[in-house]
Amino acid sequence: MKGVVSLAINSSFLDFTESVVQEVRFAAPFRDLALVVDYYWDLDNPESTSPGPGVLLNLRFKECVEVHFKTSSKAFQIPDNEVSPGSFTIVGWREEMPAGSEFRHYFFQSSHSPEEPWLQVVCRELIVERVG
Repeated sequence: MKGVVSLAINSSFLDFTESVVQEVRFAAPFRDLALVVDYYWDLDNPESTSPGPGVLLNLRFKECVEVHFKTSSKAFQIPDNEVSPGSFTIVGWREEMPAGSEFRHYFFQSSHSPEEPWLQVVCRELIVERVG
């Protein structure tokens, strides 16, 4: 992705809740998943409970062994001309590292399916990069 700058931030210090999904795609060599979000919180002040200035972050899930998408039928009730990136807001997320596994598990709930994960990713690592 053009204009990406790596951040030296551990993903466990970031809260992706309220971030808006802008793009989802597989990245070369097609074992990585890229999720671009408009990050809601202030990156420069992680303890702040106020919104930040709006920074695009590329979440690159490296060496994926599983990727599952599940959306609610409510998402299809929105006319195509009204669907925008802002339609998909992350309302919850978590990271797990099962004992004895070399892979991390990530779960994201969206505004369309808050009761169950919209995206589940099993990968070796998550790299967070600033876009721009």
